[in-house]
Amino acid sequence: MKSTLRGHLKNVVLSKANGLLPLFEAVVNSIQAIEDRYKTSADVTIVEIKRPMLGGHRDGEDSDPIAQAYGYLRRIRNGGVLSNTDRHILKAHSLPAHVYVIADLTKSMRQLCEDKGLRDTPNGLSFFGYNPNPSLQAYTEVIDFQGLLSHATERNSAFFQQLSLPSSR
Repeated sequence: MKSTLRGHLKNVVLSKANGLLPLFEAVVNSIQAIEDRYKTSADVTIVEIKRPMLGGHRDGEDSDPIAQAYGYLRRIRNGGVLSNTDRHILKAHSLPAHVYVIADLTKSMRQLCEDKGLRDTPNGLSFFGYNPNPSLQAYTEVIDFQGLLSHATERNSAFFQQLSLPSSR
C-alpha cells in the first residue's frame, strides 16, 4: 500500500487561535516517542510556548515565561503534579530537567534571559544555561520563535521538495 502526503498538508486550515498547534503537536510527539522508547520517566521536560509578537515580559511568574516554566518545575519537584497516568512522578526531586521556552526574543525577553544568567548563542537566536538552584537544577534554553521556524524550514526543505510541496525557503 502506497501513501502520499501531497495534498493533505495543503488542505489543513488553522485559525489564528490554533496557529501553534502543529508546533505543539510536534514537540509532544517527540517527547512521547522518547518516553515510549525508554518506558521510563528518565527526565522532566517542560516546553513553554509564547504567542509570537508578544512583548512586555517582566520579572515575575505572571509575565515572565522562564519564571512560569520554573514555577511548574518546582511544582513537579515538590510532588504537586501527577503524571499522565495520574500517578506521582517517582524521584521527581532528583530527575534531570530541561526547560525550553519558545518566544520572540524581544528586548524585554533578552533582558530576562541575561538577568537569569543565560548565555546568548553566537547567532543571537537563543539563550541557554544551567540553573543550579537546588529547587530547579535545570538546563534552560530560550529559543527565538522566528529562528525556530527558519531552522525548521531549512532542515525540512529537502522533505518538502521530495513531496513537491512549496517551501517558504
